[in-house]
This record gives sequence, C-alpha cells and structure tokens, in this order.
Amino acid sequence: MFVPEINFLKDQPNRPAGETGGYVAPAQTDFNESTGGIEPLLIGIAVPVLALAAVGGITLFFNSQVSARESTSADLAGQVTQLNGQLAEIATIKKDLESERQRVEAVVNLFDLSRPWSAVMEDLRRRVPQGVWLNSLAASNSKEGDFVQLDGKALRFEDVAAFQLTLKDSPFVSDATVQDTTKEESKDGSPTTISYKIKVQLSGRKLRELVTALESTGSVGLLEKLRRVQQEKLVR
Repeated sequence: MFVPEINFLKDQPNRPAGETGGYVAPAQTDFNESTGGIEPLLIGIAVPVLALAAVGGITLFFNSQVSARESTSADLAGQVTQLNGQLAEIATIKKDLESERQRVEAVVNLFDLSRPWSAVMEDLRRRVPQGVWLNSLAASNSKEGDFVQLDGKALRFEDVAAFQLTLKDSPFVSDATVQDTTKEESKDGSPTTISYKIKVQLSGRKLRELVTALESTGSVGLLEKLRRVQQEKLVR
C-alpha cells in the first residue's frame, strides 16, 4: 500500500529571525470603541425604564388631581344640599307669610264690601253749590253698581251744570249724569227755578283708598277699625 509522505516543514516559507510560527491569537476587542460595547446596551435598557417612570409619575399626578377634584365635588355637593334645605325653609316661611297676608287682606276686604253711606251722603251734601237745593236723595243698586238719585231745584241751568261737575270731583263718585232739567215759572212773584234730576254712580274704589275722604267727612269709627287691622298685620 502506498503511503504519502507529508513534510510540513518542507512547505513552510522562510521567516525572518525572531518570528515564530504557529497559532496567532486574535486581536482583543475594545468595548469602548464606537463600533459597539456596553454603553448602547445600557442606553437601550435606560430608555424604557425612564419612559415607564415618566408614565408612572404622570399617572400619579393625574390621580392626585382627580382625587382633589372628587373631594371638591363632594364638598360642593354637601353645600348644595345644605343650601337646598335652607331654600326649602325660606319657601315655607314665604308661604306662611303669604297665607297670613291673604287672611289680613280678606279681613280688610270686608270693609271694602260695605259702602260707607254716611260718608258718601255727607260728601254729596257738602258739594251742593250756592243757588242749588236738594229735595230728595235715594240710593239704589244694580248689576252696574251703586247709584244715588238726586232731585232738587236750582236758580239757573249753569248752577245745575256746576253741581254736576262738582259731583264728578268726589272721590266717592265715578260719574254724574243730568237726566232732566225743567224750567218752572213762578206764579207768586218768587224767582224762576230749574228742576233737575241727577244720577250719580258711585266709584268702586276700595275703602283703604278713601282714607283722606273719610277723614274729611268725620268717619272716625270706620277709620279706626281699618287702621287697627292694617297695624296688626295678623288675624287673631
């Protein structure tokens, strides 16, 4: 069998003195070089850690803000409840006051329902001008209101017209209408006279609006009752 002869030394090239043959160790890798190393690894780890920390901080901040807002909202809700209770009490008081006011108003209206006839007649009597006489005075009532019929005499037509205007100025009167005037010649030498009929419609003004007129006609008792009710403010 043929065995080939391998001569390693024969094939090696001539090397200068001092050089050794054999295995050459690989060059040491410097981790501080820009082509690689531990710093990019640390940076890669630090970035997500910092991001998580930032997210956590923001979350804690917003959670604290939400808690503060919820606490404020709860305080406001308590204040609203308290105010609603106070408003309910005020509404009850206002309702009671309105009820009392209506009761007082009802009592005062009792005076308004009754017409002060004595004051009305006294006011009409005082308004009769010179040259005019009253023969009769009669009161009546209808759906249109209260009326007073005046019959009398005057010396002139002008006196009757003046009496009509004076009646219209009365606070107790809403209108006065001359229904008839008749000239009557004298047969015994006395002056000629004018017979007249005047229909007076009384006003619907409330009694409390006629205080001044009542005072001028001397209606002391009625005024005293009215003032007592107004001063008391309550029905007892």
